[in-house]
This record gives sequence, structure tokens and C-alpha cells, in this order.
Amino acid sequence: MRLWNSAEAEHTVGQAYSKIANEIERIVNSYIEDKQFSDAYKDWCWAYIAMLEGPIMKTMKLPEIVRRNNKKQDLEFRLKIDYQSFLDGDDNQRLELIIDSLIRCLEHPKMTKTWKVPESDIAILKEALQVAEQQMKKN
Repeated sequence: MRLWNSAEAEHTVGQAYSKIANEIERIVNSYIEDKQFSDAYKDWCWAYIAMLEGPIMKTMKLPEIVRRNNKKQDLEFRLKIDYQSFLDGDDNQRLELIIDSLIRCLEHPKMTKTWKVPESDIAILKEALQVAEQQMKKN
């Protein structure tokens, strides 16, 4: 499995999001590259799209989306992050908001109940997020 991230974000936060999220993606993928995932999901992509809806995007009323695409082997999560908290936060707070949203993906009921992603695979991904957070957190 590998992590891929993107965002549907207002211009006021897009660059700050990308800087942090791209580093999370790099660390997570580096951590998990030699880990043993179940055969069912080892070649899948965890596609995460953060939704940071400021004043302009809020009018669009975009829903959160959680779906699986068997053909592309994607687990897609479009989850909202509180725009104002992200805008007002420092790098550590922004990191925490992104990590929390990624954990929401892994704890979504569809992961284990509907899609039958093994707990062992989820545990590896959670470990990778912890590693990323520890490496990136500024004192």
C-alpha cells in the first residue's frame, strides 16, 4: 500500500497544506515500503484528499467522500479539515490537523467492516503516521 495526498483547498491555505502533507506522504511511504501488507491490499493506494473549505468553497457545499475503486485499487477519502483552525494554526497545529484527518481515514468503519482491510495493515499505516508526526513536530 502507498499513500497519495492532494487537497481541495482555498488559495489562502493551499501552499501551507502542500508543504506539510507532501512531507507526511514522503515519510509514510518511506516507512511502509518494506513492510508486509496483506496480499489483498499490498498494491493498493490510500488516496487522501483534504478539503479545506474557506469562505469561497463553503458555498459549494461539497460532501465528504469515502469510496473504494477496485479497478484502480484505490481507497479514496475526501475529508474536511477545519479551515479556520488550519489558517490560524502554526506548523505543529497544522501537522496535527492533517494527521488527525488521516487517522479518521484509518478508523472509518468501511475500512474493516465493508472493505475488510486487515487490522494489521491499518496498524502499519498508523505506525507510519506516528513516525511522520514525531519526525516533523517542531519543539
